[in-house]
Amino acid sequence: MRSVATVLASATLMTGQGVKTQKEVKNSAKNPAQYTAAERWSYMQEGKQVFSDAGVIGLTCDAVHIGAAESQQIDRGQLARSLNKEGKRLRDFGGQEDLLADEAPLKKPRTLVVCSDQESVQIAALNFARHHRRLFIEHIKDPGHRCWNDTWGALSDSHLAKTAMILLNVYNVKYGPWNKSGWFARVQETAKTLSQQLGPNDPLLQKFFPAIIADSRRDESENTEQERKEFLQSLPTLPCITNKGPKASQNRFFSIVHAHQWLDRMWSSQGCVFAACCLLQGWANHADELWSPAGCAQDRAV
Repeated sequence: MRSVATVLASATLMTGQGVKTQKEVKNSAKNPAQYTAAERWSYMQEGKQVFSDAGVIGLTCDAVHIGAAESQQIDRGQLARSLNKEGKRLRDFGGQEDLLADEAPLKKPRTLVVCSDQESVQIAALNFARHHRRLFIEHIKDPGHRCWNDTWGALSDSHLAKTAMILLNVYNVKYGPWNKSGWFARVQETAKTLSQQLGPNDPLLQKFFPAIIADSRRDESENTEQERKEFLQSLPTLPCITNKGPKASQNRFFSIVHAHQWLDRMWSSQGCVFAACCLLQGWANHADELWSPAGCAQDRAV
């Protein structure tokens, strides 16, 4: 918890800015971050105190991205000034070279543990700090980045990468690929129509309900008319109907896993709504055509 002194100091910082003019007040209204400035400042002061007392400091960082408006070229003087400035900030992590080898150091230098991805900027900077500046820095390759790359490599080696790519369309089907948000609104309207007009003994619902029960980790004995009626009543409020869910992409770390975990217990419920949507839109005349379409069989025969 923050100390009382830190909170009072942050309040003093905000109240000591003087009286603002009408123009300054009008402009400050466009900057909502000002209302959290005192809190951020107090956290920063507390963090400085924690860092000054710590013997080992951990740091987690991600890849450095340079904006399009920023210059891609760094002059030599700017680089030298930056290294000199950072050298002063990191001097607490340096050894005491003036001591003899057989003398015990007066104070053990602090150690900085950096956890980052394997992007070249991070590796080059930390190698420079360790070997050239001789700082006590330990670089750990972030397992979060490495783990997903290894997972996708395992999918490729086991010939499952193609299946995973096809599943991207299943996870992202409510985001498009056409009619933008109108398509998701149509899915919601279908769920509402089923809740109001579909009977508990409808063949389409009876086809999907055993899988719906299995997704919910319930027993098969709960496949009753009353349970199906309650399911239809709650259908428009299911998370898979009110929310599009996490968007999956090959380039997003573990997005496929997160998308599947989110949809795992509602997989068949969503499938039932999509099947009904195809029937209501006239894309299929009978429900059987959705999982054994005669047209596809004829095309394969040809």
